[in-house]
Amino acid sequence: MVGTSTWNVVARIRIDASADRQLRSIPAAAVLSPDGRYLYVANRGVRLSSDEATEVGWVSVVDTRLNEVTHDIALPQAGIDECQGANPQFIAISPAGNRLVVVNEYGFASIIDTASKSVVSTAALGHPTDQPRVVVVNPARNAVYIGTDGDAGLTVIPL
Repeated sequence: MVGTSTWNVVARIRIDASADRQLRSIPAAAVLSPDGRYLYVANRGVRLSSDEATEVGWVSVVDTRLNEVTHDIALPQAGIDECQGANPQFIAISPAGNRLVVVNEYGFASIIDTASKSVVSTAALGHPTDQPRVVVVNPARNAVYIGTDGDAGLTVIPL
């Protein structure tokens, strides 16, 4: 975090999956809650085991008053090619701040309820090769529009 009056760093917030401190994260995208109280950071990482590496994804909830991670929300790991929650690229928030949409590079969107801090549904946007390119929230329709580079074109998900 940087203070805008002095342009000095005023805080550094460590983003690691609290349940697995051996897992290093790469923050991929972030969005602020409408009231500015929380910053939601979509992270990607790799969990190494003795015989394989597994791509994982999760959302860190940062309390902006404390400048620290207060929760980690795991994205789904099971599914087609076990890629439903891996490698998040985009994150968007509903106008009311009650839903997050996390879109990964494999064409899956996970819907998160911010109050319960849990994934409530996951939607396939097309084929796993249809990579997302743009995510836009429409506050007038309380929906998110996700554009992909494949046959799916534009997917609309109500929030």
